[in-house]
Amino acid sequence: MDIVYEKQLEHSWKYFEIHSQQRMSIFNFFLGATGLVATGIGVCIQQGGGFHYLSLALSIFLLIVTFVFWKLDQRTSMLIKSAETALESLESSMGTPCSKLFKIDSANTANMNKLLSPWTYGRCFRFTYITIGVLSALTIVFSVIYLVSYTKVIILQLN
Repeated sequence: MDIVYEKQLEHSWKYFEIHSQQRMSIFNFFLGATGLVATGIGVCIQQGGGFHYLSLALSIFLLIVTFVFWKLDQRTSMLIKSAETALESLESSMGTPCSKLFKIDSANTANMNKLLSPWTYGRCFRFTYITIGVLSALTIVFSVIYLVSYTKVIILQLN
């Protein structure tokens, strides 16, 4: 192997490694933050009354945070795909077909479009972001409905 090829391979691999670790760290942080906020929402709903305002605020916050983390995940995914493309290109000069791991993985993931087939990290992450986003939106709707009915009851009691 020549020195230029080794430098290109090292550069591409480090780029891939950094952004892959970054993606996992972002997702782990998202799960931790989601757990804390969801616990707060649950406690607020359980307490009822005036805590539904806080539940509504936390639900809106969680929806915004989910959107931001989803967009961050999209960006890191793009960076990882760039590194994978570079590594695939560098692999093309390798002699044995079995050493072309990124090329093999690309071919394998192209066939994983079914619900019961293995999922990519991206699909799993998107599913999680969508699920949390939908649950946050439902909690917002629940909080608004509760607050409207709670306000009507208080108004009726005052009259």
